[in-house]
Order: sequence, then C-alpha cells, then structure tokens
Amino acid sequence: MQPVIEHLLARKNKQVPVEDGRKIALVLFGGIMVGVRGMGALVALEELGLAHSFDYIYTMSSGFINASYFLSGQMTLGAAAYYQELSGKKFLNLLRFWNIADINYLMGVIKTKKPLNVDAVLSSKTKLSRVETTPSNLRKAAVRMGSLVKNAFGSNKKINLKPW
Repeated sequence: MQPVIEHLLARKNKQVPVEDGRKIALVLFGGIMVGVRGMGALVALEELGLAHSFDYIYTMSSGFINASYFLSGQMTLGAAAYYQELSGKKFLNLLRFWNIADINYLMGVIKTKKPLNVDAVLSSKTKLSRVETTPSNLRKAAVRMGSLVKNAFGSNKKINLKPW
C-alpha cells in the first residue's frame, strides 16, 4: 500500500494534531468541474473517517469552499449545493457571456440555501490556506501553492503541483 495512504488510515477517526511525527496536507484545486470532482473526493474521505486527519489543506477557487464544508462537517450539504443549486442556469449560463459563472449567486447559496457553519470551520485544528488565481496567473498560483506546501513541511524537495 502507498505509504501516505497507510499514514492517513492510521489517523482514521482521529483529529489533528496527531502525534505521529508526520504532517499530512491535502491540496484542492478549483474551477467549476474540478470543484465537483473535489467535492466527491471529500465526501469519500469523510465517509472513510478521515475528515479531521489532515494537518493542512491548501486550496484554490472552489477548493476553498469545498474544504470549508469538509472542515465544518457539512459534506452532505456542500455536495447537495452542486446538484441542487448550481446545476441550472442561475449559476452557469453560457449565454450570459459577461458573467458565465455567477459568483454572487454561489455566495447567496452558501449564505442562505446551504448555510456554511463558519464557526466550525474556524474552530477546526486543520490549517486552511487559499491561493488567489485568475486565468492569467494560474501557473504562477500553482507554483505559489507548491511553495506554501514546501514551507509548511520544511522540505527542499521539488514539489510540482499542476492545476490540470
């Protein structure tokens, strides 16, 4: 079995900080469809009892929202937002070329329809970080995320995080 998986499974149903001599990070990229897949992966991690097993979570874009629902223990609610609220034209509309993905609508969903328990996110022992991106600086943001991970772990090894 892959060593990281072994270390994660050893943390099953435990909450960080775990005194096992390791620091384990989860990296979540964003983007509309990447966010959907990321949410699915987080649902699986929660079902495996690994929701509080990560020392750090590094995110971009929708990865931050997904991680917030993950850390708050609201995965069912967060996942439901994708298929109940974000699948119609209120959020994504190719004919609305000036605003294809309506972020204001998304924020309204998080605040009112699928309310995120912000206090639970803030009280989590997992350190949550977010990297800002735009289409023009995506490669630079991936390099920045790699630097954040390296600094957290004190590693001199090359870390190559690709957002695609």
